[in-house]
Parts: sequence; structure tokens; C-alpha cells
Amino acid sequence: MSNYSVKKPITVLMGVLIIIVLGLFSITRLPLTLFPEVNLPFVVTITSYPGASPEDIESSVSEPLEAAVSTIGNFATVTSQSNENFAISFVTFQDGTNLDSVTVELREIINNLTFPEGVGNTTILRLSPDLLPVMNVTMYRSFDDTVTDDDALILNTEWINRDILNELKSIPGVADVTLTGSADIVLEVNLDEAILETLGLTQDDVLTTLNEQNTEGLVGAAIDEGVIRLLYLGNAPQTLAQLKSLPIYYDNGLVYSLEDLSTSVEFVNNATQSYSKVNGRQGIQISFQKQSDVGITEVTARILSKLDTLIEDSPYDASYDVLFDQGAFINDSINSVFVNLLIGGLLAVGVLFVFLRDIKPTIIVGLAIPISVVAAFLLMFLSNISLNIISMGGLALAIGMLVDNSVVVIENIYRLLAEGKSKIEAAVLGSKEVGGAIAASTITTAAVFLPIFFIEGLVADIFIPMALTIVYALGASLVIALSMVPSMASRFLNDLVVKEESKASKKFKSAYKHSVLFSIKYKWLTFLIIVVLLIGSSAIVFSRGFILIPPTDEGTVSININFTGDLEFEDKTAFADQLTFDLLALRDVDSVSATLGGGFAFGPPQAQGSGETLAMTVTLLESRTNSTQENAVNIESFILDYDFEDLENMSKENLLEVSVSTQDSSAGAFGPTGITAKISGFDLLTLEKIANDLVDIMSDIDGVEDPDNGINVGADRIFIDVNQEEAIKLGLTNQDVIDNFSLAFSLLGNLGTTETLDVFIDGVTYTVDVPTDAALGLSLDVFGDYEQFLGGVMLFSDDVRALIDSSYDEALYGPLYVPNFLLPTYVAGTPVQLIVNPGVFVTLDDNLTPVAFSSFDPMNPTAATPLSSLGVSVYDENAVVTISKVTGFATIFTDGNSRYLEVTAGIADGFNVTLVSEDVVDAVNTYLESETFLSYGGGYTVTFAGENEEIQSLFLDLALGLIVAILIVYMVMAIQFQSLKYPLIILGTIPLAFTGGMLALLVTGSNLSLVALVGFVLLVGIVVNNGIVLIDYMNQLKEQGYGVIDAIVTAGQTRLRPIFMTALTTVISLLILALGVGEGSELLQPLAITAIGGLLYATLLTLLVVPTIYAMFNRKQIKKEAQ
Repeated sequence: MSNYSVKKPITVLMGVLIIIVLGLFSITRLPLTLFPEVNLPFVVTITSYPGASPEDIESSVSEPLEAAVSTIGNFATVTSQSNENFAISFVTFQDGTNLDSVTVELREIINNLTFPEGVGNTTILRLSPDLLPVMNVTMYRSFDDTVTDDDALILNTEWINRDILNELKSIPGVADVTLTGSADIVLEVNLDEAILETLGLTQDDVLTTLNEQNTEGLVGAAIDEGVIRLLYLGNAPQTLAQLKSLPIYYDNGLVYSLEDLSTSVEFVNNATQSYSKVNGRQGIQISFQKQSDVGITEVTARILSKLDTLIEDSPYDASYDVLFDQGAFINDSINSVFVNLLIGGLLAVGVLFVFLRDIKPTIIVGLAIPISVVAAFLLMFLSNISLNIISMGGLALAIGMLVDNSVVVIENIYRLLAEGKSKIEAAVLGSKEVGGAIAASTITTAAVFLPIFFIEGLVADIFIPMALTIVYALGASLVIALSMVPSMASRFLNDLVVKEESKASKKFKSAYKHSVLFSIKYKWLTFLIIVVLLIGSSAIVFSRGFILIPPTDEGTVSININFTGDLEFEDKTAFADQLTFDLLALRDVDSVSATLGGGFAFGPPQAQGSGETLAMTVTLLESRTNSTQENAVNIESFILDYDFEDLENMSKENLLEVSVSTQDSSAGAFGPTGITAKISGFDLLTLEKIANDLVDIMSDIDGVEDPDNGINVGADRIFIDVNQEEAIKLGLTNQDVIDNFSLAFSLLGNLGTTETLDVFIDGVTYTVDVPTDAALGLSLDVFGDYEQFLGGVMLFSDDVRALIDSSYDEALYGPLYVPNFLLPTYVAGTPVQLIVNPGVFVTLDDNLTPVAFSSFDPMNPTAATPLSSLGVSVYDENAVVTISKVTGFATIFTDGNSRYLEVTAGIADGFNVTLVSEDVVDAVNTYLESETFLSYGGGYTVTFAGENEEIQSLFLDLALGLIVAILIVYMVMAIQFQSLKYPLIILGTIPLAFTGGMLALLVTGSNLSLVALVGFVLLVGIVVNNGIVLIDYMNQLKEQGYGVIDAIVTAGQTRLRPIFMTALTTVISLLILALGVGEGSELLQPLAITAIGGLLYATLLTLLVVPTIYAMFNRKQIKKEAQ
């Protein structure tokens, strides 16, 4: 190739230009993303079952679904969440599964399932990063002081629903737009009871007429001059004024409109306990999801442009604030890596100039960097690899290595020029001599990434793009070193005038000679020091624990504050207002958003507040003084020490829990974070007890933060435990107890019902809510607690219940159970209780068996027996049943085999997840052998599936890949040297790289992470390059007649400068990345640190260790030469 390149310079030039043109064009077509595209092998099913309890959902929906999906090919696992009214199932398949065909098969299976009546259609979703919002903004209008917060929220909601929402949904590339914190606007109609009574109308009459008047649509057809035209009725009310004037009733020549029959007809916020503000202003949060085929930065730019247009064209004083913009973070991260890449390239060229001290060879070698990078962009485009922080990080890592091949070639050309060769001869021969060595070194570097292609899962999805990017760039640099470099050298280099070697260079080479000879003579001391450093540094790093992914400094802090239940909603909002004001006064804070109530919107990046939880998102300044983590610590301390002096009805004791965390886009990308313990079994109450035991255990372990039992608590349940031994004495079974309770509940079926209808006003559909009279006219509050409520329930035998079922006539005797307030003995103010009707009597036969119902005869009071005397109270002293209040489970978790709960906990700042997890595992294992756990009976297991377990799994995969990479490198070198022993010599440099990497992690205070481990894999391919070049030249010298020792010393002294040049260019180019400068650089920082440490240490010792091992392998020849 070098001979052809020297003879055909125009061809080489045109080839380079073609690469540049196509590469630059490819850059404009490469999509920008934060991370590489991840193929998640998950499918989610959502099935509605209105009115069903979690237990009914579990048995009727979740269990059939779990059994059905397990028959699909490549099925891995299934877990379900059975909630009130709906079920969610998460189905996991093997990596590499075609989810398109799986989804079709899943749909067919579900369609063939038979669910109970009332179960809705099942929605199937493929989990994708596109489900997460790409942007979150808050929009609001400005109002004067006369407008209350509630009115402002209603007006904002009306404005956005009417003028904004449809415009935002029409943005190209936007898949969905979700509102959070908006008012639940309903049209409230308060009917005038006095007028209704005068006219003889009821609320139902008004509602029925209103519903019939609110009708429009296709009526039929009409003939118009021979043409059939569709006939529409289209005068349903369209505005609030039209609705108010809608005719409802006609009487005595007067038409009564809805407004005539009402005291008020107005819009109100039905979500009275909803609060959403940004920087103290009432606003509505809007989140955007993108379509899967559109780039994030492209769609976020369109969203911002549309928002600017809407605000500019709005007739109101409106504005918006950006709370979260993934596109901006991606741009900042990519630009940061690009700047690091540019600075690294310039520094590498600067190192070359220092060593070469000539601008011409510096330019020739330096051109390898931009041309190789542009060629990599072209290959990335052809391989569908996006520009993301990982792929760009691969280029930043490779930037210093891109000149390695060219440096070796140019150095060899210089050496031949010094020996008197012409420019053309030196260019051709110099490239040929080292061509095999640099090709082998490039192949070994590329080969270390081969095992990653055989690893499945997220590790492969994330790091394969990095591997391909590095391989593309290095491959291009090899071609450039063997074509463009000799071509340019043969024309632009001057014939070298041999200069006398400087004294400093002579001293350095002399010192190196003595060092090499010392290492060869005292080889065992050399090896001992190396082994001790390797074992010692590794042991210290391992003792500090591992992490999965380094946290990123993204400038967003999330706050969740749980309140005690005795606080009024107004007290919470007053606290939120004041806390927002105080947080904005902190130095690094840019904006503060707060939500309270209003429910949860799927997928927003910030927390959503429930009725008892205040969720706040603090956005920090880009030019912040402290890191995001440091600010989070300061904010948490600020809240815990908060001054409540200016707040009425509230104190520090009202804060149940304060949780402060930082937003981290990489967190959770590779699996769960923190500690997760899965408890499997069947009985929910037993699972709860075990979960609470684990929470207590974790709470006592240093480093564990916010342990949670995993229970999604719903309304408390009343649990009836039948003492079957006592019950059977009375002839009662469990079913008998259920039947007896059913008799008492027949009166409670229609308490508190309402009627509604929908109307379409100003382009928006509103619900009209008109309350009806509740059954019995009772409020649920009058019944007292559950013990008082159930105190009147009686347990009747089968004979009594059979008589009730066959003969009881409610029209004759009245209700079987009646409210106690109807009795003359009722004391006003005491709880209402349902009791057996004291006016119901039965006649008994000679065997005291009830045979008929009868009336009480005051002349013969013993002829009939009160029905109530034939039953046993639920609170009878014989304790037939025990009634207690227990936790209500709003969600039941199942995995296809059993129910389960997941106890989770975070890791406190300053503690390592693997070390803390080990303490937790030890404590839980001790608990599993205790009497407490064994007393719960068999069938319950505890397994761990948290971040520590994910780390162990991923580290094992990469460790196996590392071993395979070393084997592949050995095979490539064996092919190069046609020897089995010389590659073993070079493999001796790998432990040196590991030692250097470990020492670098220690010096910088970094933990061993997945990213750092990838750095060690990369080092395997890098550090052997110098050994390959060194041994290749030693062998050449031996073939020229040099003795072994002379060949070792001469090769080392000759290759000393190119080895240092290649190492320093790589180290200097990685320095900016290792310093963690710029957005998103924290993710790749450990990789750069390990690469720099490993390369520096290995380079220094390679010049000593490789010659020492080489001498050991040739000791017989050395002894022979010494004789």
C-alpha cells in the first residue's frame, strides 16, 4: 500500500477528499440522542375492570393473563399489579426477541381469553424510552391581585384547553401532550329548591330535560331540488350564556330557562385540593412525548418554536418556563464531548510538535486526527449509530490513539533518512518495516471489543456503539498511516541532515540502558514489586466497593415532603408558597416548581404530589457554584432546619418525611438502583409482616436510607377471622357468616349517588354534576367506627336464614335491619347502627325450630319470639368471629407463581451500594434462620434483586468478556509473530495496565464502576501496542545479527521516543475528559481516568518488564552469547 501511495499521490489525495466530503455530509444526517438506542425486551398490558377490587382483578384478570403469556416463545418473566379498577402486567422476553411478532401473538392470545363481564379491552404497550417526556414546561397568564389562585387556575386551564392544547398536539414529531396540575373544571348547577317545589319539579326532571336539550347530530336526509342532502340537528348550546338561557320548563305562559331555575350556573374547580405553581405563580405543567422516528433535539426545537409563536400571538399577558428539556441537555452534553475532543486533538498535536520539533511532520501526523474522525462519522452513518454521549465519548477516547500509527511510521521514516535513504526510499521502506506491527497493534485494539458483541442486554446496547466508533476511527488511522503519511512524507519532508544527538538524549538513553540491565539482572525483585502493587491497589479499590454508573451533575433537585394527616390543605399550600420563596433566595437556585394533589401523570421527569405529599422540583443555575449533589444536601438541611415561625397551624412535627434527590438520566438505565428485597408467598398479611421486619432490619444498618415495605396502601380493610371450632358448635360455616353479613348490608347499596351529563362549551367538553338525594338521607359519617357499625349484626343459624329467605315479607314486617335512630330508645348524637328490627317475631315449634313469622301479641307475649334473640352477636363472648382493622392493599403484586412485595431502600450519601448491600444481605440471612421468620410457616422466600445484584451480573459479563479479549489479543499476536511464546511476553504488560488503572482510581477517589471496567477492557488493546512494536524490532535486530542483550537495549533506545510520543498523545488527549469538564462528562470520566493511569504506568514499566521477560525466554541464547 505504501509503495502505491507514494507513486499515486493524486489518487491518495482524492480518496482523502472523498472521505472528508462524505463524512461531513454524514454529520448533518446523524441524529442527536443522549444515549444509544436501547431495545427493551418488555411489553406492558393494561386491562380495565371498573368497580373491581384488587383481589377480584387478581383472580379474574392478572392470573389468566400470566398463565397465557407464559406460552409465548422467548418468554422470560411476567409480573402483575392488580389495582382497584385495572390490572397492569409487565412481560419480559429474552434479549433479541422480535417484539413486533411477539406483540401480535400476545394480542391473539388475549383476544382468546374469556374474562368476566365488565372487563374492558386490554391495551398493549411496548416499553420504549420514547414513552418518557422529552420536555416539560409550565404555562401561565398574568392576573391582577383581585384574581384568586383558584380563579387563576380555572382561567389558565380554560385558556390552555381552548387555545393551546390542540396547537401543541399538532407539532410534527410530538406523540402526546399531557397536562399536570390543571383544574378539573366542571359546570356546577345549583338548582333553586323553592322554585322547583313551586313548579312541582324535581332535580331529576331538570337533569333529564337538560340532557335532552343538549343533543345534536344526524337526523336523516332531505331532498333539495332533486339532491339528497344529510339532515343535521345542530343547535345544542355552545357557550355558557346559551346554556344558561336553555329552555327547561313551560308553565302558565312562562318559559323557564336553566338560569331561572338555578341560584347559580358557573364553572368551578372540582379538584379543590390541587396546587401547581412555578416560582410562586399559578401555572399548568405540560409534558411532551415524541414519536419514535423523530430525533429528540429536533422535536424539542419545534416545541420551543411553537411555544414562542403561541405566546407572541396570544391576546393575554402569557409566558412559559422550561422545567426540563432533554434536547438542551443532549446538545450541551454532545457539545461538551466535542469540545473535549477538539481540545484533546490540539493537545495531542502540540505534544507531537514538542517531540518532532518540525512543523512538517507534525502537520502530516496531525492530519490523521481530523480525517480519521470524519471517516468514523461516515461509517457511523452507514451503521445507523447516532451522535450521543457514548459514541462521541468513544471518539474522545480514540483521539490520542489516532496518531499512534502515524507516529510510528514517521519515526521510522526519519530513522531511515538519518541513515542516508532518499525521501521516497525512506517513505516506502519505513512504512513497510512497521506496517505489520502497527496493523497487528490496531487489530488487537479492535479485537478487545469483540466479546461485547456477544454480550446481550443493556451493556451491549450501550457500549457496542462506543466500540464500533473506536474501531472505525482506528481503522481509518491505520489506512492513513500506510497511505497518506508515506505519500506526504515522500514529497514534503526534507532530506534529513544528521545532527549530533543532544546530551540530554544521550543521558536519558544511558539511564534507560542501566535500568533495563538492572531489571534483567534482578528480575525477581522487579516482578515482586509489580505483583505487590497490583494486589495492593486492587485490594484497596475492591474494599471501597463498586458502583454501576457514575452520577451525573444535571442541575435538577427533586423534593418530596410528606405531611401528617391533621393538616388542612390551605396550611400545606401556605407552607409551599413560603418554602418556594425561601428556596429561590438560595445562591444556585434558578427556579422552583411545586405540586400538591392533582394526581399523577405518566412519565413526567419531576415528582407529582399526592394529597399528603408536596412535590417540588428545583432547577439550578448553569453557572452554579456547587454541584447538584452538594446543593441537594444543602437544600435538605435547609428544610430540616426550617423556621416555621411565620406559619400558622404548622410546625416541624407536621413533616413526616423529607426526601431530597438529584435527577440523574443515567440512573436506572441498567436496572434497579439501591437495595431491593423480594418477598414471595401468598398471604398478604404475612407478606406485610415479613416486609415490616425487613424494614426494621434495614433501618438499623448504617448507610441505608428510606427503607420502604413496598405496600401500596389503600383504604384499611376490616378483617373477619372465623373461629371455626366455636362456629361449628352453632352450626355455622364460613359461608354462613358471609350470608349473615349480607343480610345486614342490603340497605347500603345506594348511599351518596350522583347523576352527571356532559356538555360541549367553547370547544371543550365539561361535566355537569347534579347531586341526587342519598338513600336513607344518611351521611356515612354518622355510623361511627367499624366496631360500632358492626355491633348490631347478628349471626343466624341455617334454619333461621332459610325461614328468612322463604317467608320474610318486607312489605308486611318492614326491613330486616333498621337504623337504631328510628327507635324511641335512641340517644341523639350517638353513632347510627343497623340492628335487627325489634318488631320482627317468629313462632317456634316444640323443637324450638322457627317455623313462621308472626306479629307480637301483647295478650300472649310468650307466643312469639323476637328474631334478634335467635342470633348470636358478632361480639359474643364465645368469640365466634374476631373483627379487626388491617392494612388495605391498593395493589397486589404477582409474578405468575406467587404474590410478592418488594422492600426497597436507598443508599445514604457517602456510602457504597455494594458494601451496604452486603451488610443487609448478612442481616437478612440471619433473620431467615430466626424463630420470628420460621413462625410464619413455609412457602415464603426472600431474594435480592437490587443494584448490587445488577452490578455483580454486569461485572461478571464484562469480566468474562475481558478474559475472552485477552485470549483474542494473544491469538492475533501469535499470528503476527508466528510464535507462541512472544505473545506471552506482551501479555505481561496487561497486569501493569490494571495496576495503573487501579492506582488512578485510588488517587482520584473514584470507585470501580461499569464504565471504569470498560476502560480496563480498552487498556488490554492499547497497552500491548508498545510491546508489539518493541518486540517486533528486537526480532528484526536479532535477524540482523545483534545479540539478545544488545537487541533489547538497542530496540528500547530506538523505540523510546515513539513509545513516549504515542503514550503522551493519548494521555494528554484524555486529560480534559478525565477532569470531567462540561455537561455529561461525568459518565465517561472513570473510563478516561483508568485509561490514563493504566497507560502511564504500563508505558513506563513496559520498557522494563517486556525486555526482562524477553531475556527470560532467551536465557539459553544469552548464556551462549556470554561464553
